[in-house]
Amino acid sequence: MSAATAGWWRWLLGIDSIPEGAAGVRLGWEHPLPTWGWAIAIAAAVGLAWFGYARIQGPTTARVALGSLRAAAIAWLLAVLLGPELVLPRERIEPDRVAVVVDRSASLEVRDAPGGSSRDEQAREAVDLLAEALRSDERSHEVRWFGFHADAFPLEAADGAAPGLGAPEGARTRLGRAIERALRDAAERPIAAVVVASDGRTDDPPDRGLLRRLAEEGIPLIVVPLGSSEPLGDVAVAEARAPGRAFRDDEVPVEARISRVGRAGTEPVLVRLVDAEDGTVLAEQSVASESIGEPVVLLARAEDAGRRRWRVEVVAPGDDLVPANDSREVEVELLDRPLRVLFCDASPRWEYRYLKNLLVREPSVESSVMLLSADRDFAQEGNMPISRLPRSPEELAAYDLIVLGDVPGGFFSPEQLEMIREQVAARGAGLVVVAGPRNVPRGWERTALEELLPFAPPTPAVIDREVSLRATDLAARLGVVGADALPPVDAPWGRLRWAQRIDPATLKPAAEVLAETTEGDPILLRMRYGAGQVLYLATDETWRWRYGRGETLQERFWIPLLRLLGRESVAEGEAPWRLRAAPSRIALGEATRLELELGESRAMELDLASAEVSISRRGEEGSTTTIDLPRTAPGLHAASWIPDAPGEHLVEVSEPGLLRLGGRAGVLVEVTRADAEWRRPDADHELLASIAEATGGASFPPDQLGGIVQRIPNRSVVVSMPIIEPIWSSPLALLGALLLLTMEWIGRRLLRLA
Repeated sequence: MSAATAGWWRWLLGIDSIPEGAAGVRLGWEHPLPTWGWAIAIAAAVGLAWFGYARIQGPTTARVALGSLRAAAIAWLLAVLLGPELVLPRERIEPDRVAVVVDRSASLEVRDAPGGSSRDEQAREAVDLLAEALRSDERSHEVRWFGFHADAFPLEAADGAAPGLGAPEGARTRLGRAIERALRDAAERPIAAVVVASDGRTDDPPDRGLLRRLAEEGIPLIVVPLGSSEPLGDVAVAEARAPGRAFRDDEVPVEARISRVGRAGTEPVLVRLVDAEDGTVLAEQSVASESIGEPVVLLARAEDAGRRRWRVEVVAPGDDLVPANDSREVEVELLDRPLRVLFCDASPRWEYRYLKNLLVREPSVESSVMLLSADRDFAQEGNMPISRLPRSPEELAAYDLIVLGDVPGGFFSPEQLEMIREQVAARGAGLVVVAGPRNVPRGWERTALEELLPFAPPTPAVIDREVSLRATDLAARLGVVGADALPPVDAPWGRLRWAQRIDPATLKPAAEVLAETTEGDPILLRMRYGAGQVLYLATDETWRWRYGRGETLQERFWIPLLRLLGRESVAEGEAPWRLRAAPSRIALGEATRLELELGESRAMELDLASAEVSISRRGEEGSTTTIDLPRTAPGLHAASWIPDAPGEHLVEVSEPGLLRLGGRAGVLVEVTRADAEWRRPDADHELLASIAEATGGASFPPDQLGGIVQRIPNRSVVVSMPIIEPIWSSPLALLGALLLLTMEWIGRRLLRLA
């Protein structure tokens, strides 16, 4: 048919919507009649025509012809009244949806996938294969991609392509919540299946209600398990602590705790302390399998002063799930100045003589020695001689450490006693108390010094036998009272003939035992008091050890103890401010309190309404933020801070007015992950298999995703959308009726019937 002819026909039929040349066009009716209805209608038209011409005189042939035209005209008009229309059938398939949720939690950093790759690398390969398999499916599925950790979130993807995943940084995994969110966001259309690519490590597995709902609605969970199906286990440095400050040439104790989970083997683990700047191994220790979880103390000595960054590393035998948790860093500031000690005793007893000589002889100590029983002409000893006791807080503040022998409390004025207590509590000084048979602690009752004792009254009794000493585990962790600082327990010359029996029930809550008799009686006690520390020695007979080893044992016993108490007091007394974080180790989402304390004179001088501190995350450039600490009390600025990322955060004073005073004090806040999956990093494929089975789904290894489309049901819907063109009002309908009626009228005229 020519274009002109086709155009005439489209005009006659009044066609506007049906495309030209469209195939499959059929005739339809707006008000359709069944077949028997058409038969009755045609019979009625013929009957009317016959009734009109049956009694008319004329030739039979002519009357039949005219009756046929009338019947045709009636039928035509009836057809027009029934609404004839041209119909072009059209169908559209409404595709179902496949929701794919991909794990983006930090546990995907674990490298236990085949070939030693990480679970994240395995997930990326699986997503590419899954996108290709769904794209090749003959059925039309609309794929919605989601990432998830604490919640599900949409992933952008081009048509048919795999989405970009981003880094796996989620701190916790909530699989049940992620599936519910994916179902809710994809609910505009029928959901054929939910595909989950995960290692299964979650603290929120799908509950029974969700699994029952999926099973009832015919939505299978198809899981793609990531990671190793066999638990490998993990060895990690769970904790590392070091004193914030120490003296140059100190043996600095760094305490670490090693953890082991899963099938990490039973071989010993090597723990090393390494200088983070140059990689030098400072100390190392092999930890037996049965000792893992107990504190490990590594002693390191540094000759140069300044800030040092050390790293505790664990060398795991065999496979290790999370290399990222195999090390932790600590920071130590090494001070290069002598320790200033004030030593007071009532009489020149043997313990006084040997301890005084030790202080004078030690090059890292500057001492002022005051013998209270001496007359005025006695030349007081020490390399910083004094003629009287300090009478003001400023005079006492010149000392980092106070050593009191068997001094009666009444020798000091109440103001001096309170001054000593304040020096320890507020300024962070150390106090060493060496017990004596006359005055300590009996003479300190009901004085300010009684608060500083690590035990409550009554006065301890005397042990009625000779005793030998042994160090506790706490002493080893602090790096004091080592095995080379005590005589052998079976050596007669090493026994103490006088010592106090301190009832353990009277120990104050903050008291700790560093050394005890072989029978378990506490002899050497340590207690924190405010910003400082107190050390109490319940004997005055360490001088007896000279009989076996000369003065070597006394030096090894006393010098580390004095340095232990002096480390914090040196920095506390010299810093223009004190910046603290409590607690300094928190879980992600928890808060720590930052406090900046200024001395009274500094606070009055600066009069700051708020002080600014900066917070930076170690190992991440551009992560520095600043917060203001409002003034909460005279000389005290404080605020709570909630970190938003795990890791080590360095908090430093950045207030210009404070920085002009000198120094840049900072504290480290360690933020750990709060999620359970890092405590158990093994993959949980059993959980994934169980939820797939509960919903009628299946489990597909990442390298076998080609057959996944056979397990996805077809829930697409066929939608009919035909093009309908009504022709009852077309020119053809009108012309047909006119033509039939005109032909009948002409026939009647010719037969002279009109």
